[in-house]
Amino acid sequence: FPSHDTDTKPTYQTNVQNGLPGLLFDGGDYLDNAVAYNSFPLTILGVAKQSGVVGTPRGLVSLHSSVTFGTRVSLTTGNQISGLIATPSSSRIVPGSVAANGAFVFGARFSGIDLTAQLNRDFSSSSAHAAGAVANNIDIGRLNVNSTANLMNGYICEILIYNSALTPGQMERVANYLNTKWGVY
Repeated sequence: FPSHDTDTKPTYQTNVQNGLPGLLFDGGDYLDNAVAYNSFPLTILGVAKQSGVVGTPRGLVSLHSSVTFGTRVSLTTGNQISGLIATPSSSRIVPGSVAANGAFVFGARFSGIDLTAQLNRDFSSSSAHAAGAVANNIDIGRLNVNSTANLMNGYICEILIYNSALTPGQMERVANYLNTKWGVY
């Protein structure tokens, strides 16, 4: 997964969580890649570890066109997981918060008709929404397109992207797998 220049590359770190490695995003790093990708249906699950208290929105995974916001999973100012779809906009925040320096399983399911966000074992579902636009880029550790604000400050250990809308039961099974592997909860 390329980064557009060496100043924005996260660094590989060993023994980040449960004896396994991860990428350290220092608040100035992100990865981006141009792809031809239709963002619906879609499920994103992963493991991350925030450094300290968030205090400002931070990107985990964003799919977008070159000029607009798109589908994303991020941390909010309240240290919560948010799933968001733009055009038209619909978002969902999971109750509960990420602990400072604590690992967490995050996820979001974008079916094209509804949105489900996940933090560890907890889910939050939204009402119906329209499908939105085709995404051309996937960014890791960045919230918004064409911006270096709101970059991840912590570790991203693993990301799984499915080109289908997993059921909540399937998401729970994947989260259990990630929890067992990474020792999150």
